[in-house]
Parts: sequence; C-alpha cells; structure tokens
Amino acid sequence: MSHRADSSSTVKSVRQRANHSKSRTGCYTCKQRRVKCDEVKPVCLRCQSAARECLSDPRQPKQIRTIPRATVSAPLNGIPVALDTDAQSAMSYFCHCTLPAFQQCEPSPLWEYMKQELYHSPSMCFMAIAIGYEHQGMRAPSSSSSTQSSIFNARAVQSLRQTIEDAEADSTSSTMFTVVFHSLLLVILHCFRKSFTEVGIHLEHGLRIAWEATTRYDMATEVPLRESLRLLKQYCIAMALFNPLLPQQAVHSARNSAPNQALANPESLKSGSGPLAVSADDQVVQGELEDLILDLIGTTLTTRRPHIDLDAGGDLTFAEPLTVNDALLEKISAFRARHVALEAAIDRRLASKTVQRAQQFKLAKARCMTIGVYIRCRWSGYQCHFDVEMETFSRIIDLTETYLAEELQRTADGSEGRSEPLVFLGHGLISTLSFVSRICRQQELRHRALKVMERCEGQDGPWSSELAVLICKAVIAYEERKALQDDPSFAITGYIPEHCRVRYYYYSNDINERDDGTRREILRVFRMRQGPQSDFVHEDIDLDK
Repeated sequence: MSHRADSSSTVKSVRQRANHSKSRTGCYTCKQRRVKCDEVKPVCLRCQSAARECLSDPRQPKQIRTIPRATVSAPLNGIPVALDTDAQSAMSYFCHCTLPAFQQCEPSPLWEYMKQELYHSPSMCFMAIAIGYEHQGMRAPSSSSSTQSSIFNARAVQSLRQTIEDAEADSTSSTMFTVVFHSLLLVILHCFRKSFTEVGIHLEHGLRIAWEATTRYDMATEVPLRESLRLLKQYCIAMALFNPLLPQQAVHSARNSAPNQALANPESLKSGSGPLAVSADDQVVQGELEDLILDLIGTTLTTRRPHIDLDAGGDLTFAEPLTVNDALLEKISAFRARHVALEAAIDRRLASKTVQRAQQFKLAKARCMTIGVYIRCRWSGYQCHFDVEMETFSRIIDLTETYLAEELQRTADGSEGRSEPLVFLGHGLISTLSFVSRICRQQELRHRALKVMERCEGQDGPWSSELAVLICKAVIAYEERKALQDDPSFAITGYIPEHCRVRYYYYSNDINERDDGTRREILRVFRMRQGPQSDFVHEDIDLDK
C-alpha cells in the first residue's frame, strides 16, 4: 500500500535544499528518535500524530514563521491540536453532524470511543477533520476546496502511517485495533471522496490486519477489534454490490485479494451465534443477514470472478466459468435452508407489538427477500431467469415504499427528527432498490423502484443515493436503447433480450479527464454478445448529472 502525503500545508514549511534527503531543519524530537521530520512549523505532523512535544534544535537560532490562516489559540473543546479556520469548521461539523449520523445509522460503541479519543489522539483528530470536511463539502460544495481537501487527506493518511509504525514497534491487540480502526476511517473518508480505488486499498489493508488479529487474540473479549471487523465486512458488502468490479487496480486477482479471501472463506466471518429459531437477540438476526450476504458474495467472487484489465483496453474475462457441480449444489442447498430460517426470524419480529422494532425489520425483510431472489436465480448465469420473480420484486418495492413513507412521517412528526443526510455503511435501502431497478426488467416496476430511490436523497457514503440513481438510470436507458435497436417491437412488448441486458458495470471518475481538467464520471457496462456465454462486449457511458 502506497501513501503520498501532500507537501502543501496551511502552515508555511521550511524550504528544503535540492538534492538533500536528510532533514537539516527538522525538529529536535525527530532527530533524537532518528526519524525523518516533515519540518512543518510550529509543530511537525509526526510529533502531532504521536502526541509528542515538538522541540526545536537548541543549536539552531529561532526563526519567525508566518501563518497565513488564523489559528485557534485554544483547541476546540479541549482537542489536542491547533486548528486553522478550515480545520476548526470541519472538526465542528464532524462532531455535531457526521458523528451523530454514524451513531444513528450504524450504532456501534466505536463512535463513542472515537468521540472520547478526539480529546487525546492527534491522529484521530486529523481523521475527523478530513471526514468532516468532505461530509460538509457534500452539503455545501461551494465551501470546499480541492487543495484543502488534499491537505486534510494527506494528514489523515500520514496518521495511519504513524499508527502502523507504532504497531510495528509494539504489537498488541490495542495497537492492532488502532491500525484497523484508522483503516476503517480512511475507507469512510475515501467513500466520501469517491476515490473507490483507495477504498479498496484501505479495505484490503484493514481486513488483512484484522484477520491477523483474529488468529492471535480472543475476539469475544476484544470488542473494539470485533466491531472494526464487522464494519469492514459491511463495507465489503457495500463495495461488492455497489461497484462489483472494484477495486481492480488494488486487486490484480480475486485469489490474492484480502477482501475476497475473506469472502471466499466465510466460516471465518461467523460470529458464533446460536440457531435463529431460539435467539431473542435482534443483533444476532441482523448479523446472520450480513453473514448470508457475505457467504453468497464469497461463493461468486472467488477465482470465478470476472476481471477487468484497464491497461489492456478494459476487456472482461473469466478466470474460471461458474459451473454447477455437487459442491456448489450443496452450498446452494445450505443457503436456502439458512434463508428460510432467517426469513422466519424476521417475520416473527415484524409481528412485534413494538412499533420501532417492527419498523426496523421491515427493511431487513426487504433485504431478505432480495437475497431470496438472488439464491433462486443467480446460478443459471442468465439474466432472463430473474423475470420469474416479478411478484417478489413488486412486494419488495411495496415494502420499501411503506418503510420510507413511515420514516418520512416520523421525521415530519418530530419523533425522529434529523436534518443531516444518512450515512449507510452497509447493505441498506439504496442497495435493495438499486438491485431491483437494475435486475427487474419489467418497465413499470423498475421505474417505480427508481422513483423510491429518488425520494432517498441525502444519503452519503458508498451508497450515495445520487450516484446510485445515476447508475441505475444509465443502465436502464442503455438496455432500452439496445433492445429498441435490436427489435423495434420493444416499444410494444417492453421485453429486453438477454444479450441487451447489462451483466456487470464498472464506475470510475478518474479513467479519463475532460479538456477543462474536471473528472469524467463514466460507467463501463458489460453485456453478453449473441454467442458464447463468456464472450462479453463493453461500452462507456457518461454519467451526466
């Protein structure tokens, strides 16, 4: 994993002599520790991230440095780093808007831990500032600066590097957790930045460290590590379903990818929970829902996963065709049994007299029904086999419409008021509707699903509602255009032939750039030719907002 810190900073740095790698004007603390100082004044970033006192070399005369931006003399609410105007605004936004959104949408003791660590850990502060700045920029794009964003991002990455150095010097469950949690925060940061290649890199790194920790420590007692792994698992689900061919630059083959190795060995992901039939713990049911999704992904995203080679023209090939054999049939049978038990457990909770509990499991029911469609239809390899699930697709849309309407009503009533966008970290409402709108080829139903998605505006993270809607609209328009070109009767029948249906897609905002220097957001779609099943053709679609 490579890291490149931006050399620019809000604090003026000392100009280095050319052709000299040795630090001549670094701080005395770094020299004593025999590490390279980044020479940022008045306190270098290395000392800030390690919470060390940054001492100037007593042999050097003191120099006066100008600070172009106004700084806050007293740290914000006791935070242990000096903040300039932009950093103060980003930190305030993170504390008052971003962190509460995390706590609401993905309850976890990690967020309370992070809230407390902001008063003690400079590296955690840099992570919070970077995430808060990106989140704030989503709500008010005119207030953000790409230069400032790069500076905050570089400091966040450097914070991870410091935690890695500390873990290498003193490898304990605590230091390993710090590395994993910082990796998770960088995954969140790059989801906000839409840097999905970086998301893959930090996912791979975080999972690799977390996996190593599971072999060395008792995860039942290491709650922070277990929680970090759980959230990283959810991001695996989100990225695998949201952008199924990502990240390819960081993962040259599915066999060598830490995320895909994790998914290919689902037994390692189990939480050790008991049978659903006797469990009264709602979290156990939600955990089984996630594990079942992971196991399904793990069955298909192994050596049989399609690979895209951007350097070779973007061709799509299969390392090994997905063949139905006895081992696969046994897995499918096990999936079906688990799905039946899971759906029964969710149905019991839907009948609960507690309104909030029943509302929570309406979304789980929609996800569970989506899994059922996948289990029944995925293995043939043909998209047209999903057409038999029209009734199920209709029920999923009905359920999500009801869920969203009730949530909006609760918001209007003030019982669950929230002014900030939701941040879905896993397989949430957007992913369910996205699946239906792309896989269901009945025009009325898929456009209904799309309309419900458009009502979910304001959701950020890997399941950005705006980006998800753009992708679904692009897929639908592409399929309808190809079907009409292939058979003019499509205008009457509405039927989309198999070879006109999008099998895979690849989203990127950095494959090419426009002449004006702005990013070109494209969707590379793959469909089968009229011929051998493994023969694919691809086209690029501009995602115009």
